[in-house]
Amino acid sequence: MGKADILICGGSLAGAATAIRLKQLGFTPIVIEKKKFPRKKLCGEFLGPDSFASLQQLGVLEKVFSVGYGPIEFCDFYPFRGKPQTVKMVWLNSQFPFGLGISREHLDEILLDEVKAHGITVCEQYRIHPHILRDGADFRVNVESLLPGGIKELPEIQTPIIVDATGKSGGLWLNKRPMEIKHAGSKVRIGIKVNVQLPEEVITKNLRMFFFPGGYGGIQPLSNQAYNLCMLISAESATWLSHPFSKLIANTIGKHPVAMALLDKAEPLEKIETTTLSDFNLKPVRAYDLIQVGDALITVDPFTGSGMALALETGVLAAECLAQGLRQGKSYFEICRQYHFEYRRRFGQRLALIKAFRPYLFSESLQNLTLPLLSPVLPVLTRLFR
Repeated sequence: MGKADILICGGSLAGAATAIRLKQLGFTPIVIEKKKFPRKKLCGEFLGPDSFASLQQLGVLEKVFSVGYGPIEFCDFYPFRGKPQTVKMVWLNSQFPFGLGISREHLDEILLDEVKAHGITVCEQYRIHPHILRDGADFRVNVESLLPGGIKELPEIQTPIIVDATGKSGGLWLNKRPMEIKHAGSKVRIGIKVNVQLPEEVITKNLRMFFFPGGYGGIQPLSNQAYNLCMLISAESATWLSHPFSKLIANTIGKHPVAMALLDKAEPLEKIETTTLSDFNLKPVRAYDLIQVGDALITVDPFTGSGMALALETGVLAAECLAQGLRQGKSYFEICRQYHFEYRRRFGQRLALIKAFRPYLFSESLQNLTLPLLSPVLPVLTRLFR
């Protein structure tokens, strides 16, 4: 049986942030990651101004600046009908008054390379069995190898500290599988992501968000001609995924005339990626008996542009709670409770506002009714989302 002082399950943004910050604070974890990096991932690929403080703390900000595309200083919101509204990035952060477009593939690679540069062991292409066993003061974790040559079960890993960074498609659990919480009125929605090339005459440096019947989507630059196109659409609209790309666009985001003008001659640069979301979690739904970070803890609505920032922030927060608790001689479950308390204290207002704003995203009538009222207070409202 292998042993680890601290085991982090997942090496993407949140897991990597946890590992780096723990090492900075004098603790050395082991990271187990299911995929081989670099790898593609469905993501809006936008780093907002609220991401940069965490990246600076982790020591990778300059590397990210050297790879990211920007500065992206404005985000234009287009309701299906009515006047568009522009959000200035300086409203979110006066120190870093801009965002960046960056391939998720590159960002994950930068973070995981930094983990390895700190001398932290990273085991890629290994899968954690989601059922975690408790053995006295330690956890027992079963691991499978996904390396070429077939799946091979490895000896158990024993650890007193475990961090769940497995993402929204994973999720570890203790003792018995918890039931997922279904929120009232939850609907299945489909996330779509594809990088596209736009003709020179429609190139824009702004991030643009479009609302249309059945969903919303964003178009943001990754380079001079490559753009990330992300959408969240209804299950009914997903039938267009089996049609040619031009038909998919025309019957989703292209219902908005401004978006159609931008994407009429767009060419996909890669295969379309999709994911199914039955709901967005605005609070931990699995258990308070494990430390969860990133999407394993919370999945926020894409319109906020803060998914990657929250992944980084929860990773840093988990590491700091662990370091403080371990120095004070606290048990894992005491640290876990403290972490979830700090999480609610730090992010509670932001998440409550996102939840309250959600009906607006899929209701044309609400958009037409509230947008004129929100316009004068848009700078204040924008800051509250952060």
